[in-house]
Amino acid sequence: MYHTKIKKILLSLVLVIMILTTTSCVNEKSSSQLVVNNQMTMPDSPPTISILLSDEQTLSSTVVPYVLLWNVWKGAIADRPSSNQAMNSLYHNGIDMPKGVVGSRVEIDFGIYDPDTINLYRANYISKDGTGESMSIKIAIEMVNEDGATGQYRFQVPTGENDDEFHQFVYTLTATWQEDSMDYAFVIETVE
Repeated sequence: MYHTKIKKILLSLVLVIMILTTTSCVNEKSSSQLVVNNQMTMPDSPPTISILLSDEQTLSSTVVPYVLLWNVWKGAIADRPSSNQAMNSLYHNGIDMPKGVVGSRVEIDFGIYDPDTINLYRANYISKDGTGESMSIKIAIEMVNEDGATGQYRFQVPTGENDDEFHQFVYTLTATWQEDSMDYAFVIETVE
């Protein structure tokens, strides 16, 4: 009888340990996809993105460098340079400017952090010893979600204005996630 009680206690103890282990494994989430109350939580710093410029004629792709321009992130409001000033600092460091023909496809991938809203604008890129500002009117460019895939967007490199003497354009992509907002600036030189 004494052995039967010990067996029951041991069996109960093993059962409790199994339940606790199983419960903790089921509630565990990947650190890259922390989900709280069925909503994705944002990381402490803005999501990195990838920007590819694809040339369908040569079947090649170029990674487009970008600069993060802080707006508001986790309640912190930033005093920052303009998109044009930020790009001047990048290209004065000897980085080659990506080149694309009109109609080239630009693909932007946010990964798992799909923004709530996204807006893309283009203006002339003017380099004046790192302090140049674009005086041109910004034009909105429509972006398309990449076949419904999370965080993937695309647009075609548009033509310049008829009287446009410039062929280098700074693009400013504004993405928001609830109260957080970030600008991603990049330049593409249009070649004909």
